[in-house]
Amino acid sequence: MKKLLLVLILPLLAMSVSAQDAKDVRKEEIASYKVAYLTKEIDLTPDEAKKFWPIYNAMQEEIEGIRKEKRAKMAAFRAKPETMTDKDAEISIEARFVYKQKELDIEKKYSERFKAVLPVKKIAKLYRAEEGFKKELIRKIQDK
Repeated sequence: MKKLLLVLILPLLAMSVSAQDAKDVRKEEIASYKVAYLTKEIDLTPDEAKKFWPIYNAMQEEIEGIRKEKRAKMAAFRAKPETMTDKDAEISIEARFVYKQKELDIEKKYSERFKAVLPVKKIAKLYRAEEGFKKELIRKIQDK
């Protein structure tokens, strides 16, 4: 009986691990594509890139932390919107604004740090390139 259970469970575990590995690989591919895309669009020199990427990566980590926190908090509101009270809806709306402001504050803080390593025009190109990357990524996903 134990052998039968192992035979049934092992393939499920393997599929779960495989799916997670595929997800991680996909994230890595997207991250690599983003680095190449932004480097090209901003026209970073090797010296600028060496200084810029650690700052940019730190910013992205902070923003991702805020987004994870937001997803966790907002999950309760998304779970059953039809049973949401007006008070819950108000809290949800206010929380949404709070998280947007936190992200904006992070971007402002790092904008100042970027000025220490990049010309202002390249920082402007960065924000335009980030939007372009999102559009490009969506287009690539839709094409598949």
